[in-house]
Amino acid sequence: MGRRMTFPPLWLDLRAMGWNFSFPLVAHLGMVFYLYFGQGGRVGLLTAETILKTVGLWSPLLITFWIVALYQDWVESDGKEALLALPYKNWAFGIGRVLRTTALYGLFVLCVTRLLFLFSPDRGVSPLVWVILATSILFFAALAFFAVVLTRRLVYTYLLVAVFSLGEGVRVYALSLRVGYSVLSHSTVSFNPFQTVWPLPGASPLRVTLILFVAALLLLFLGQLLVNRREYLLR
Repeated sequence: MGRRMTFPPLWLDLRAMGWNFSFPLVAHLGMVFYLYFGQGGRVGLLTAETILKTVGLWSPLLITFWIVALYQDWVESDGKEALLALPYKNWAFGIGRVLRTTALYGLFVLCVTRLLFLFSPDRGVSPLVWVILATSILFFAALAFFAVVLTRRLVYTYLLVAVFSLGEGVRVYALSLRVGYSVLSHSTVSFNPFQTVWPLPGASPLRVTLILFVAALLLLFLGQLLVNRREYLLR
C-alpha cells in the first residue's frame, strides 16, 4: 500500500493540458501552411534555411505550453493538495514527466520538419542541425519547468519565459549582425538558444550545443529540487 508509483498515465497528462495541448499543434499546422503557400513550398522552392529558421524559432518556444500545462493543476488549483499527496515518485512527477513530454513533442516536430522537406529541393541537412534543434527544445522545456515550479503562477511563468526569449533573441540577433563578428571572444557567443535561427559565425555549433545542454540539465535539476519540496508548492 505504501509503494510509490512511477509515471502518471500519458493520456491523462495530455488530456489535463486542455487547450495548451492543441495550441502548439495548431500553430505548427499554421507554420506548414505558411511555408507551403507563402514561401515557395507549393512549387518546390522551399529552402532548407527557411524551414530551419521557422521551425527553429517557434518549435522550442511552443513547447512551453505543454510543459506549463503539466503543472497548471499543481500551482493554481483548489485541489492541488490532493494532487501533491498522490503516491508518485518525486523524479517521475518532475524530470520524468518533462522528459517524456519533451520526447513526444520532439517526435512531432521531427515529423513536421520532415514533411516540410518534401516541398524543398534541399534534401541534406547536417546531423548537428537536428541535435541543435533538439537541444533548444529541451532547454526551453527545462526553462518552463523551472519557471512554473519556482513562481507557482502561470502568468508569471509565461511572462518570465517571454521576457527571457525576447531578450535573448534581441541579443543574439544583434550579435549576428555585427561586422567582424568572428573576432569576438568565445565567452560572448557560447550561449545561444536560437542557434538554429541565427547561427553565429564566431561560435562553434558543437560548443553552443554543449553549453545549452548543460544549461538545460541545470534548470531540470533546480526544478526537481523544488518538486522534491512539496510543502513549497503548497504555499
